[in-house]
Amino acid sequence: MGRKRTADIQPVANRRLGIASLAWTPHDGAQHRGVFTRKQARQAGLSRGQVEYRVDTGAWMVVAGDGYAASVSGTMPHQDIHAMALTWPDATVYGVSALLYWEPDVPIRPVAAIHCAVPRPRRAKPGLVPHVTGVPDDDATMREGVRVQKRTPAMVAALASLSQQEARSVLSWMVSRRKADPMEFAKAVDAYGPRRGVRALRGYQEMVAARAASPAEVAGRAILIARGLAGWETNALVRTRGGEAKSADFLFRGERVIVMIDGWKYHGDRRAFQIDRQDQNGLVTNGYLVLRFTYQDVTRRQAYVADQVAQALDLRRTTGVRR
Repeated sequence: MGRKRTADIQPVANRRLGIASLAWTPHDGAQHRGVFTRKQARQAGLSRGQVEYRVDTGAWMVVAGDGYAASVSGTMPHQDIHAMALTWPDATVYGVSALLYWEPDVPIRPVAAIHCAVPRPRRAKPGLVPHVTGVPDDDATMREGVRVQKRTPAMVAALASLSQQEARSVLSWMVSRRKADPMEFAKAVDAYGPRRGVRALRGYQEMVAARAASPAEVAGRAILIARGLAGWETNALVRTRGGEAKSADFLFRGERVIVMIDGWKYHGDRRAFQIDRQDQNGLVTNGYLVLRFTYQDVTRRQAYVADQVAQALDLRRTTGVRR
């Protein structure tokens, strides 16, 4: 009697293991959002041929590294980091991937692979990019059994790896949403050490310390301090007439004076520019006096900027504030 083909033995295997269909996966997968390895499938009772059959027919799909999931189940959030943990148990979700784990809406181009910190060199695997670097226990946490770099160290590692334009976009997003604590950021930069990207990180550290979403806002802050204008907040939340929450670069809350610093580079495109105008109208009709300056203003016409802000404050203090 000839040897049975792999396809011929599937119904027999299904009955013996209580498997209703090829959508069956090892019980271990339940602990990892449906992700499992071939080894776990073999330990659950499948033969090598039965495992290969499911892979070859597409019943199981590769998630990343050695991790698989049933195709019929579709994808679930964070399956890729569970695949990393099953492939390299000593790895930590790192940098850009860790930041996206904590802040999925941060403006970073989608990454096709999980960046992970590993203690020893190893070959890259599908969907996994190893970085030989240490992540101290104080800088990591366990999430569903997966070791993930904490938010601020992840932000620092991500910023060091991104282009200047993309890094500043990320930093602007984080600062404007109060997700970058100056002390924690400084500590994370110090811990990052003398590695690639550290010079840029020192510049970003100044922006975070000033709670400024761009270098232009750092310059604006210096102007206000030099003129002795006090009582302002940076990246403060204000509301339009319609109740929409907006972020003001600088807010003098008592006088209801807002200072905004604009530029094509940090305000996106013409659509973003149009939205800025609509936001300004909503703030003005809600009783705010809004001053807008350009990057050239705060870097080349500092006296003009300081004079305009001082005059606006004097006007509000003289005429009173409409609320």
